[in-house]
Amino acid sequence: MRSSRFGDSQGRMGGSDGNACRTSHRATRLGGVLAAILLAGMIAPPRAPIPGPVSSWPTAFGPAPARAAETFDPAGLIAGARAGLKAGDYDQAARNLKTIINTAESTSPYLAQGYLLLVQTYVMRGNYYKTEPQGRETAELFYREARRFTEEGLRRPQLRHLRAEPSLEYPPEMVEIFRQARAELLGSLRIVRLEPVDAAVVLDGDTLRVNPADSTLDEHDLLAGPHRVTLHRRGFKDLSETLQISPGSVTERSYTLSHRHGPFWYASRSAVLLGSVAALVVSRSGRSDAGKTPATPLPGPPALPDR
Repeated sequence: MRSSRFGDSQGRMGGSDGNACRTSHRATRLGGVLAAILLAGMIAPPRAPIPGPVSSWPTAFGPAPARAAETFDPAGLIAGARAGLKAGDYDQAARNLKTIINTAESTSPYLAQGYLLLVQTYVMRGNYYKTEPQGRETAELFYREARRFTEEGLRRPQLRHLRAEPSLEYPPEMVEIFRQARAELLGSLRIVRLEPVDAAVVLDGDTLRVNPADSTLDEHDLLAGPHRVTLHRRGFKDLSETLQISPGSVTERSYTLSHRHGPFWYASRSAVLLGSVAALVVSRSGRSDAGKTPATPLPGPPALPDR
């Protein structure tokens, strides 16, 4: 009996030792993980502090470091957008191109490229969903976005000549979107007759140039709506009018300037007029005298008798 109890106690002690070993092993593993985390934190380079305003930098550390200016690289963004289109990464392409159209100067040649490629991005994405089952509605959403950016570009004065050309380089859907937008937004002006022919014609602040093809004065791709036309030439009175350009049509006008006369001209015309009036008075006076009977002369004094 005693040996049996001894064996039972040994078994219980052995079980307790096993549990203690397992608990120690888990603690060792957890400690190793924590140690690894702490070690990683020690090895990792410290994060640089965020610089505050220049005035808050203590002078003991010298002048505040110059902040690096954000560089705008439109050529790199265009290249990245083209690569995204080839790889099917339309989101990245759209982000690059929106950065261009929101940042580039109005005179930048990259602005037109940005709009063309952005419209192409939405059209290509629409074409992708158009081939998917039940994807027609999603495709229409992307086509509408393509149309919206097309109109936005055409409404910029410097981009009103924008076209999806050459047409073979763009999807047919994009070419059609540009055709419809241009027909609904833009019109043209043609001056069919101008006197004098060398008068300057200014449209919305820009002087029109003679078309070398047919020697006419015209301007295409004008936004539909009111436009101001002013004509002037030395020696003539200026002429101005506000005309209405209709979309998808050509508005024709004819202009004739009136002479502008100086003081000498008015003085000479006044002298001529006065001379004409005097001549008329004399002429009428002569005609009135010619119609009268000549007066009988009075008799002279009587003759004296002879002595």
